[in-house]
Amino acid sequence: MAKKTHANKPAASKTEVKAEEMTNGLAITALVMGILAILLGWIPFLGTLIGLTGITLGIVALVQINKSKERGKALAIVGLVLSAVGTLVWLILLISIVTYFAGFAQYV
Repeated sequence: MAKKTHANKPAASKTEVKAEEMTNGLAITALVMGILAILLGWIPFLGTLIGLTGITLGIVALVQINKSKERGKALAIVGLVLSAVGTLVWLILLISIVTYFAGFAQYV
């Protein structure tokens, strides 16, 4: 016989987890990708690939969180912002390198 709680409802088993108590997995992945995009943003194409992946996962996670009421909205937003910053760092670095070497083209 199941244990009874104060309101005479059966107690939830240890394996049952409500959707509201779960953290969205894509939000966690977006956060990890955002951190990696910041750390690896200076590596050509790798930082951009990771950053764009983090942006995509962050957006998908926010949509899923709004539909399912899972936790992790802040994680998805932070992952999205970090991924965008990492991607922008790479773009600024790329533009700087191109303009630097374009200045030497007149001397060749």
